[in-house]
Amino acid sequence: MPLQITKPEFNLRAKLNELDGRVPADKMPIGSQIGFAWMEMNDGTAYNSTSWTNTNVYLKYACKRSDSLLHLNVNLPYWMSSHAQYGQVRVVANRNDGVEHLNTAEVVGHWQDNYQSNYPFSGMMNFERIFYPHSTDVFEYRWQVKKTNSGSAVFYFPNDHLDNTNNKALFYIEEIRQ
Repeated sequence: MPLQITKPEFNLRAKLNELDGRVPADKMPIGSQIGFAWMEMNDGTAYNSTSWTNTNVYLKYACKRSDSLLHLNVNLPYWMSSHAQYGQVRVVANRNDGVEHLNTAEVVGHWQDNYQSNYPFSGMMNFERIFYPHSTDVFEYRWQVKKTNSGSAVFYFPNDHLDNTNNKALFYIEEIRQ
């Protein structure tokens, strides 16, 4: 005896219209980019401190899901006033939900790299990290710099000493569903 199966009719166009053309973050496949933020900056500022100093390169971002992964990436052109000098850079993640501890924002992560200026004095620094904030709170991701010795070197971030279009800092964050 033959078996007959009937399925309900499914209209893909009607389903997509229900979603208004957008798939919710919870329905996206694992590994999908579900959020993005970026900033571009070309105003060069001089830094000459041996203490960590905030730059004007920062982003505020709140994850759509608490189990998301964040891909932080900074491309930062720099110029130093003398060669063979060392410096350090880092990205600091601060919880920015209005809750402060001892009048300072709560630092929840920081990632650090060293760099050295050789001849010529300018270059491009690329900084990339992966972060699991485990929260949907607003975090501020701020780029900080310092020099490692008390010499007379001055660092410029981003590099405003070159008259070209490649001297812009670019900071972007991708949120990836896990």
